[in-house]
Amino acid sequence: MKTVHLEKGKDKLSLSIYAMETYEDFDSIADYLIKKFSAQVIETLDGPAERVWTFLVPKKNANAGRLSVYDRLTLQNNPYSNSLYGAPGTLTTMERIFFDMQARFDNIKVNPVDIVPRIEKTDTLITALSEKYQLQTSNPKETIRPYLNDAISIKTDTPYINDEGYYYYLSQYGDMSIASEELSILVYGFGYWDGSAIRDYPLLSPNGFYAVADQCDEDGNMVYVAYNASVENGLKIWLSKELDNGFIPVYDDFTQWLEAVLDGSFLHYVNNEL
Repeated sequence: MKTVHLEKGKDKLSLSIYAMETYEDFDSIADYLIKKFSAQVIETLDGPAERVWTFLVPKKNANAGRLSVYDRLTLQNNPYSNSLYGAPGTLTTMERIFFDMQARFDNIKVNPVDIVPRIEKTDTLITALSEKYQLQTSNPKETIRPYLNDAISIKTDTPYINDEGYYYYLSQYGDMSIASEELSILVYGFGYWDGSAIRDYPLLSPNGFYAVADQCDEDGNMVYVAYNASVENGLKIWLSKELDNGFIPVYDDFTQWLEAVLDGSFLHYVNNEL
């Protein structure tokens, strides 16, 4: 049975708190938001059958004292439940609250989103890619972090990657394909497409590379995108036309590679310089 559920709608986010659904639980939830997340109560409505309180919750790592660094959330009780609502732009804060509540109800000591935080740049780039190319992920309904535990497992086993944008991609999207007349990219993940499951193979190749994706042209020529496990500093993303050797460093990190796919410079580099 779910204790708490976060749903992403078109115009708002809703966090249903099934484990604390009574009128009397409302005060405990409000107190939790104030103490755990430094929420400020700015509006209250307390009726005999419904309660609605509005909070300003500081964004993580934001400077206090400026309205722009707060998210506005509404806690509402009705005869059926207690729910927290926010605009789509409050997703990072709502995720923090959701996973912290879930961890508390399930007696987990560490909030999972502290291990794999949300990286907004990854979301922004994948949205832009979907508008330019034919893009599919294994999470088409945009469920909130369905692969978070899988991503945590990968992060635990790959300290040499150290790239939060990539780990967040795994936790939210799972797998991804990007296609056009010239592009055919498969970004590996958890097995939505044949050949995409990173756990089906050793994480590291014999030459010490962790494969992230591949690009296949119309003639079947391949380019592989990978992390070099032996390099701690410098460019993280390496490219090669062969999986076993020939890798060269090209991009700072996962999101810079996505930017290059988006603006066409990745394909230009593959066709003219690699």
